[in-house]
Amino acid sequence: MSITKATEPQASLLDSDGENKAVRCFLMLYGSNGLTVGKMRQHMTRCGYPLWPHDFNALSGEEHLTKADAQTWIRYLLDREIQGCSQSASELQGA
Repeated sequence: MSITKATEPQASLLDSDGENKAVRCFLMLYGSNGLTVGKMRQHMTRCGYPLWPHDFNALSGEEHLTKADAQTWIRYLLDREIQGCSQSASELQGA
């Protein structure tokens, strides 16, 4: 399994049903007792989606993942989906 750097765009965030796979991975762990930013980063990396908001890199990882943090993270993942779709559409138009 290859792991993509967190700064690289994700071209295949959508599955065949049009659902965001990275968001699905996030939600699999979200709601667990004692969930920290570090545990979520580790989980997302193991799932093959090492994607998180840049501001979260400054955190030690021991901070509790709050509801506000989760909302920020999900918005970030959805934004990456939109960027990937826009990039794919522009590639098709250029072909």
